Amino acid sequence: MSVERIHPQELFRYAGLAQATISTGRIVHVAGQTALDAQFNVHGNDHYSQAVRALANLKLALQAAGATFDNLVSTTVYIKDISLQAQDAISRAMQTAFDGKPVPDHAMTMFGVSALGSALLLVEISAVASI
Repeated sequence: MSVERIHPQELFRYAGLAQATISTGRIVHVAGQTALDAQFNVHGNDHYSQAVRALANLKLALQAAGATFDNLVSTTVYIKDISLQAQDAISRAMQTAFDGKPVPDHAMTMFGVSALGSALLLVEISAVASI
């Protein structure tokens, strides 16, 4: 498996973001991960803490499929009540949530939404990986 991260000089650069990716191997599609644990308890009541938990859950789902964050091709981040502060909180979580290491560059899209699967949820992250 390999993932090539594309960074055209004509497009902006941002830590954790690749403008395009090319992958070979088996594709893993990970359902949207939130701040819920196995007992349906929500962890955190702000965008940062919920993003940290959603990313931890994403890591668990990837591991169960035989993948790691290095295998990420793309993520889609859904943000309830999107604002610059919420976007910044999620970006900070992606830069620090994994033993102080950032998520590798990958194709990423953020959407502002009016609601998620529970009124308590603020962040949901789905992903595609290649193994």
